[in-house]
Amino acid sequence: MDQTVVTYFFYGVTYTLIIAVLTLCVMALLVSRQLRVLSERRNVYHEGEEEPKARKRSSSILAELREVARQHIEGSGVKFSLNEFMSIWAACTAVPPLLGIVMGMNALVVMLLAALGAFLPLFFLSAKKKHSEKRFEELLGQTMPLISANLRGGAMLSQAIRPVAENMDEPIKSEFEQLRRDMDRGMPVDKALDKLAERNNSADLKLFASAVRAQMRTGGSLADVVDSVGSTIQQRCEMRQMVRSRTSQARFTAILMVCVPPALGLVFYIGNDMYREFYSSAMGLVVIGICGLLEVLGYFIANKMLDIKTD
Repeated sequence: MDQTVVTYFFYGVTYTLIIAVLTLCVMALLVSRQLRVLSERRNVYHEGEEEPKARKRSSSILAELREVARQHIEGSGVKFSLNEFMSIWAACTAVPPLLGIVMGMNALVVMLLAALGAFLPLFFLSAKKKHSEKRFEELLGQTMPLISANLRGGAMLSQAIRPVAENMDEPIKSEFEQLRRDMDRGMPVDKALDKLAERNNSADLKLFASAVRAQMRTGGSLADVVDSVGSTIQQRCEMRQMVRSRTSQARFTAILMVCVPPALGLVFYIGNDMYREFYSSAMGLVVIGICGLLEVLGYFIANKMLDIKTD
């Protein structure tokens, strides 16, 4: 009887913790979304003020985690604020191990669930950011002739980028809309372009920002500068596409080399009882861990070899 009471108490506490974590995360999401809307309405740039990103970083663990999350969010294209993502990240980290405890899993599996839950949101944002950056660079060369044509028609730069913010596809549409808002708030053109380039990690945009900065200092036709930079960006995009097409087979081979060994290991584990003893022994776990580490290391080495710089 006492054992039954303890078991029910344990399950009750665990379920309560899960519900509490989810409730707190939902409340944090709602509050942070309201704060983000208010902050966007009040956000006006003044010369001499520091950007929020330039605040001094604290040495606390929470500040480090927030900095990692901020770096993943910027340029990824997701409509989350930092606080919203931190709430989702906390829920993904806490809920899976709690469910594992309820289901009676051992400590190693619970730790793996916690690590997986903490890793997946960052992996999702990294994949989104990489895809967004690639798509941004592909569309950037197409926007330069449009901006140049508007400049030749007598428009200012802030007016010339308005059609880009209204008519182009994502992610360049939202990014240039943010650029236009920054310039309308009074941010200098070169700083607004630098901010956009840093947010998207774009070498092409940094080139454009440098060209605009040089034109502002020396004078000359900005439309000609935009045409010249646009031609360079288009040539770079064509070179990147050629490199990706030439290395696509090697990239597929690298992915296949990583996926086949775990799949074979799963087949052996399911199909033969003899291998299950190996997977459950201490020596077997050590061997599997070393093999997994070598698999990951080999994948990163292969990707590094295929990462051909075109800038």
